[in-house]
Amino acid sequence: MNGARCADSPGRVVSFGQVIIDLTIRVGRVPHPGEDVYADRAGVAVGAGFNALYAVRRMGVDAVYAGALGTGPWSDRIRAALEREGIAHGGVTDREDDNGFCIALTDADAERTFVSVRGAETRLGPHGFDNVAVGAGDVAILSGYTLIHRSAEALSAFMRRTADHDFPAVFDTSPVIGQITDAQLDELVSYRPIWTCNEREGGILAERLGLGRTALTTT
Repeated sequence: MNGARCADSPGRVVSFGQVIIDLTIRVGRVPHPGEDVYADRAGVAVGAGFNALYAVRRMGVDAVYAGALGTGPWSDRIRAALEREGIAHGGVTDREDDNGFCIALTDADAERTFVSVRGAETRLGPHGFDNVAVGAGDVAILSGYTLIHRSAEALSAFMRRTADHDFPAVFDTSPVIGQITDAQLDELVSYRPIWTCNEREGGILAERLGLGRTALTTT
């Protein structure tokens, strides 16, 4: 399946985020440099942008993953999860690289620490989303993660191409909102998405927009 939209098709959710593998490890505490600790629990799951698409499918809505799928064991796992949930892949296939993964350590205080490895999902060029169509009735999900890698070229090209969009767009700021450039932030503001964030991300965003953190409690 691809991301092309038939004229009579119902609305879909199209994600321009990134799907990777989560290696989740529960520990009493995060080890100090050079130290070894034992995990209480460990797991492997398809995560990141997949989670929103999974939820959408549980609500009976069609979903499309517009990002890249690579070639390798991680990509195979992701591809199988998409097919199992009935999520179409509308993006490109990278024949050279596997998709990336994230090691997520959760300590006894439920604080999470991450180490991420980039993969095919980060290496889209400026034409990476050219074949993805989003129309009236659809919803586009954009992600801050897409803007801190080479994939930013593809997302910027898509936003320029759909500057006069007649569909709602949701921008998930993500923990990396402080890393995107001023030019990218200006482009996002002009695109008029619905912003979604947690308290930390909202504070960073408010300060970058010149609103100050007090805006979070007064709006």
